[in-house]
Amino acid sequence: MIRNNRGSVALEAMLGIPLFIFGMLAIYDMGQAYMAEATLYEAAAETAEYMAEYGYICELDVLLPYRIFEDYIDDYDLVEKYMENGMSGVDFIGTYFQETEKNIVLVVNYTKEISLPFLPPLTKEKTFTIKQRAYVGDSESAEEDTKGESNIKVYIAENESVYHKDFECTHLKLSIVSEDISEASNSGYTKCGLCGENCGREVFVTTSGRHYHSSTSCSGLKRTIYEINIDETNGLVPCSRCGG
Repeated sequence: MIRNNRGSVALEAMLGIPLFIFGMLAIYDMGQAYMAEATLYEAAAETAEYMAEYGYICELDVLLPYRIFEDYIDDYDLVEKYMENGMSGVDFIGTYFQETEKNIVLVVNYTKEISLPFLPPLTKEKTFTIKQRAYVGDSESAEEDTKGESNIKVYIAENESVYHKDFECTHLKLSIVSEDISEASNSGYTKCGLCGENCGREVFVTTSGRHYHSSTSCSGLKRTIYEINIDETNGLVPCSRCGG
């Protein structure tokens, strides 16, 4: 009878130890993944701060985060391990400037990935925003500078025939959708000269574009918006939605 009990205890130990190790590894990986997210958040806060300072001397460049964000990453290897596609999988689509409140809104998109033994990777798409007030000088001086018709600010994008009075006009925002590459080709899209060679079955297009892209982080999917005086529009007509 004692011999049977010993065998039962040994069997339970053999089963329990692997489960305990698996549980500890899962807890460790989840903790490391949260640390990777914290690293992204810290880098985003510093990036937004830099953009606020940059905004004092020139217009908002929505491509700027792609050039400087990586410089603020404290633990690059951690991000590479726990973010799908590493740093190349982090994008800033949706970043914009709130003209009325003078706020830079940095939007960070990524997919967290946790790999556990004997299981397929667990992934979750996530987004967070950092809002930072731009350093644009004294508000009273700004109001004085904007008096008069020649100082009214409007917004234009490349190759457009209209100008916009509202920076957040939906006609200024690119709508990016994913499609099967064969459907994109049949719809008349051709491959992007920057990233088209790396396309798989899924590609990304915009309703106003002519090319399909392998990644949403491709610079060909970014739209540069310029702020100008209304007397510099040179024949452009007002936007039907926000031009008034």
